[in-house]
Amino acid sequence: LQTCSTPTDCLARGLRADNRPAAILTSMGTMATAALLLTLVCLCGFAAERGFAVDVWEHNSLDYFAKPGPYGMGTMIVNAPKASIFRQSMGTAPVSVYFPTLKDGAASSNNKLPPAGTFHAIGFAHGAGSVAEMYTGLYEHMVSHGFIIVSVRNMAPIPATLGDDMCHGLAWIITESLGKGPSGPASMFYNRVNTTGVGAMGHSMGGGGSVHCATSWPQKVKAVAPI
Repeated sequence: LQTCSTPTDCLARGLRADNRPAAILTSMGTMATAALLLTLVCLCGFAAERGFAVDVWEHNSLDYFAKPGPYGMGTMIVNAPKASIFRQSMGTAPVSVYFPTLKDGAASSNNKLPPAGTFHAIGFAHGAGSVAEMYTGLYEHMVSHGFIIVSVRNMAPIPATLGDDMCHGLAWIITESLGKGPSGPASMFYNRVNTTGVGAMGHSMGGGGSVHCATSWPQKVKAVAPI
């Protein structure tokens, strides 16, 4: 059997931690772990900056990311304006935003970001015939490790449409973090999201959408992980 020890090595060899082929992804938990690791490998170029909630180099084992992280999950539905820093267009892009919270019992509201830390944003697009809520287990796993997920709610099964809405959703959260949204510095995301780069992910048709978003906005999308 071939062996591997780090996410980069395992993915390069097509292996999982237990050395079975990486293509054997049957459960949502395994899918979440694989997707997270794919994104982490791509994100590590700028995630290594200090001050962020996720330190890729400190926690880079498959075992670590296979387990739930320290954060809970909050959510909100947003109509992201399509007149955005991504592209000037008409209308809105409906997205669900899933973000880290302190877990129950901590001194914080369960639907607010933790009091400290800056987080990486990743866009996600669902498969054709599916809906954003079907991937809640995937979001919960990734959010638990300190990522913010912006999930497309557009039901059009077209990669270009899903990808454009993903980019507009990511543009919304970047704008909020910069304090240039409707709430200005009063936004809960102000100075809480890495604005230098984001990731893009998707499943099946949504995987095509993630590639479309990444190729349409290479200035901001630094990682893509189609599933």
